[in-house]
Amino acid sequence: MSPRTWDNENRLNTVVKYIGFLINPIIGVLLSLYHINTKSSFVILFLAFITFGFSMVVPEERTEDFGFDSVVYRSNFENAAGDSSSDIQDNIISFFAFSGDTDIYGYLMMYLISRFTGNYHIFFMIVAAIMAIFMLKTLRYLVTEDGYRFSIYGLCLLFLFTMSQILGVNAFRFYTAYWMALFALFKICVDKQNRYFILLALTPLIHASYFVLLFIVPFYYLLRHHHTAAIILLALSLMFSALSLTILSKIIELLPASLSSHYDAYIDSDYIYRINKSGTGYIWVRRILETLVLLSINVVALIFAKNRKTNIETGSTACQNIYALLLAFTIFVNFSIGIPSVGSRYIMFTYPLIAYVSLRCFPAMQYRKIISLFALFYISMFLILPWNIYQIPCLNFYRQLTDTGFWLYSPVVSFVKYVIMP
Repeated sequence: MSPRTWDNENRLNTVVKYIGFLINPIIGVLLSLYHINTKSSFVILFLAFITFGFSMVVPEERTEDFGFDSVVYRSNFENAAGDSSSDIQDNIISFFAFSGDTDIYGYLMMYLISRFTGNYHIFFMIVAAIMAIFMLKTLRYLVTEDGYRFSIYGLCLLFLFTMSQILGVNAFRFYTAYWMALFALFKICVDKQNRYFILLALTPLIHASYFVLLFIVPFYYLLRHHHTAAIILLALSLMFSALSLTILSKIIELLPASLSSHYDAYIDSDYIYRINKSGTGYIWVRRILETLVLLSINVVALIFAKNRKTNIETGSTACQNIYALLLAFTIFVNFSIGIPSVGSRYIMFTYPLIAYVSLRCFPAMQYRKIISLFALFYISMFLILPWNIYQIPCLNFYRQLTDTGFWLYSPVVSFVKYVIMP
């Protein structure tokens, strides 16, 4: 099979999937998983993702039970209706002069969409569509591999790879930038298409925190041909995580004022203390699970490292590149994990990289069992926990962001309810 080509499918399978979707988007998604490497399956996934976008039910104000970022985005979108063309020009000029907002994508989308509608359901539908495009383009790298099959192992890899799910539309700026960055990195590392550095360089316009990639990607290039040094750094990175605050504060001093003020908030000692101490009466459970997740990622990385000579160094260039990228992100996460809004965010890059390295470079059964075990641990947290752990999504959040109609009715009913007759 040539890289990233669709599998053939018969007309009956296609019709069944579309009928399933028209009954309910969840049914359409489940039917698509069985034979996911088909054009119709990806169309169904795309339609289901935008259905989730326009089905989000967001209150006007944050409450104790609903503290999602989408509340702020709804408010900002509705306020953008009163902005003039001179307002958008001033914002763009201020952004490029490093004197205004730290990124421009969110405001630009709110301004443009508010020109023709004040319906926030349409706003979330459009930003969900943009995010879904990059997500699905990246997902093709996994499901078009010759070794990918519908099985427990295949579903575990699929969950790992798409850990940052469409739920991320709730915080669309960060997760759109994530999928855009991951797509660009796969294009660069697997397809050797260096022109996608341009796309990678655009991600800070989506979310300012992606300036961090300007340090991680060069670090990846340093590690690419020095695997032994990378393994030593991997072992040391957790031990020296306490230095991350000092080093990052020095780097922040070199940034423009608008960016430095943004990152200063991340490394503020009072903010870090509040984040680390905040939570429910079960905060100790959360801290234990966070430790286990971080430990599991390092264990997998070390297993890959231990067997790199037979599985990585003798494999394809794509294997070597994605493996080196995994090491670069894992080292960065270990080193910065003490900064809640840095290490705990960028850990999500390690999940799809582990899935891809496992599938492409470690096909033996013993590795499949190890990866499946870790993935099932993450899936259990997704299904059971009332909050997310280190970017592992939470089924409970899906329930909170939508009403029962999304789970029970046809997407046509939801479209009429939220888009045509809101």
